[in-house]
Parts: sequence; structure tokens; C-alpha cells
Amino acid sequence: AEHVWVLAGSMGAVTALTRFFRALPPDQPLAFVVAVGASPAAATLVANLLAKTTPFVVHPGIERTLYPRDVLVVATDVETPESAAARPRPDYGARSLDQILTTVAERYRDKSGAIVFSGIGPDGAAGCRAVGRYGGQVWTQDSESSQYSTLPRYIRDVCDVALSAPPEALAERLTKSLTPSPPPPAGLVLLRDRLPVRPL
Repeated sequence: AEHVWVLAGSMGAVTALTRFFRALPPDQPLAFVVAVGASPAAATLVANLLAKTTPFVVHPGIERTLYPRDVLVVATDVETPESAAARPRPDYGARSLDQILTTVAERYRDKSGAIVFSGIGPDGAAGCRAVGRYGGQVWTQDSESSQYSTLPRYIRDVCDVALSAPPEALAERLTKSLTPSPPPPAGLVLLRDRLPVRPL
């Protein structure tokens, strides 16, 4: 994929993610990493829900090469020694939101981006700053439409956020940002293409 955006939030962001994907046209030339602040098992449930919502191809958990229209759902819970001892270790490890955002920013640079949806913060500040540092954009869900507004509000306070809006408006804006500008009308001669006129 040429363009990759991270969609971040907690389990409370599932409704917002569903609204976002329903508003996103299926032919978009980009891929997503959905970073869910939850256990790997819960992130798998989110992947199953999103697979029923979007024609994008949803992949739960395991890191992979991303192609256009891929959605990779990963957990951002950090395992403690106590929780690791209490249950069998999964076949993939949860990474922090900062790690995921920074990795995507370093790899895709100005073709990366982040949208922070409903969640309980604070989290992801360093990763969002990395997205901005490499030329990507950081957006958030607005507080009015968020089930839990702590995380998006925190990101707005500590990072340079270019847009804050409901999920449907975020999907519309992302679609417009990826649509190439139309070519000039046929027969239109641009001023810079004119040959210099020699005086008589």
C-alpha cells in the first residue's frame, strides 16, 4: 500500500470505526492499521465485527505486508508479567500505540496518517508527534460524537491536530485528500507553457 493510516481507540471506538468504514468508499487506494486498546482476544473480536461492516479485507493480529484495501487490526495492550503468567501467550505480541504510530510514520512518511477515535487516555502522544514529524497528518474524532472523549481530547492538547470531526466527516475528508485534482480542460493553454512573443 502506498498510503497507510492508523486508526486508534479503545473498545469504545468500535461504533465510531463502524461508522467511519461505512462512510468510506470501497475503492480507496490505502490501507489501515486499526490499533485497539484492548487484549489480543478483544482485538480479534473487533476484527470480526469490522469484517462484517466493510468490503475492505480485514486481517486480525498478525503483522503482514499491507496492500491497498487491507485493514490490519492489532491490540495495543502491553502485557504485564502477571497477565502473561495467567494465560497462554498469544502467537503475536501486543505493541504500544506509540510503537505502532512511529513504525507506520517511519515507513510511509508523508503518506501516513493517524485518526484517534473514542478512547480513554492518555496514550499515543509520541507516536502522533512522529506522524507529524514525517509529514503525515493527525486527526481526531470530535468530543461530541465520542463515547469516551478522553483520548482524542488528550491528543488535541499535546499534538498538532489538523482536523477534529465525527467519523463520517473524517471518512469524507480522507477520501477527498486522496482524490487527484482534475486535469485542466482540453485546449486550455497555461501561461507558463506559452512561447515568448518576439517584438516586431
